[in-house]
Amino acid sequence: MNIAIKTIIFGGILAGGSSMPGATKAHSKTIVVESPSTFPQLAQRDGAAIYLHDASDGRTLLYIESKNGGDLTVLDVTDPRDIKRIARVPVAASGPFDFVQNLNASAVLVHYHNHPGYAVLDLRKYKRPLFSESPQLANAGGAEVLGTTGLLLSSDSITKDALPEPSHVSRSYNVVDTSRPSKQVLLATVAGVKQQVKRPDTGTIFLLSEDGVTVVRLLQIEERHVIDALQNTAQER
Repeated sequence: MNIAIKTIIFGGILAGGSSMPGATKAHSKTIVVESPSTFPQLAQRDGAAIYLHDASDGRTLLYIESKNGGDLTVLDVTDPRDIKRIARVPVAASGPFDFVQNLNASAVLVHYHNHPGYAVLDLRKYKRPLFSESPQLANAGGAEVLGTTGLLLSSDSITKDALPEPSHVSRSYNVVDTSRPSKQVLLATVAGVKQQVKRPDTGTIFLLSEDGVTVVRLLQIEERHVIDALQNTAQER
């Protein structure tokens, strides 16, 4: 969960803490709690999920999902003293969803509540976000972000903290390019994968199947790794 979202949730806990002994004020010398009853822009009774986004023009925007994924309210929260509602727009989601994580600076991966599958919310036009679904995303059970330009989609859910899988368990993976969030491109499908291992320093992913090992390389991370290695070597001399 985004740290800023945690802060908002914590603020909501503070706002709801009036039943605690002595908690009768919404302001102190160091803390101010703005509630929907005193700040109309925050009044969103049907809100289901929120997402904080840093726009390319320097604004900070809060997106509020409502109407079972049917629309998004956009608040400009750049200045906490002057929160403004700048848009409420319909989105083409097929149900209520959660914001999962950033794909890059202008897109976020979302996951549906009531049925399997993922979608991408393109925020380049922040007042008119585009909701993008593809067959690969809609049928995915698990999703892992590849750097800032891709996704590794599996045929069923994956728990990151799970123990290593037995060799007889297999699943299919799709490697998807999301460098253009609203127009994802399927790069490869790897069927019958028995095991996945990842090298964190270069971002390289190795997929073992009956045909052998498929290697998924993330060039941006590789380049950073090479630069870091050269800098470390220079410092050691």
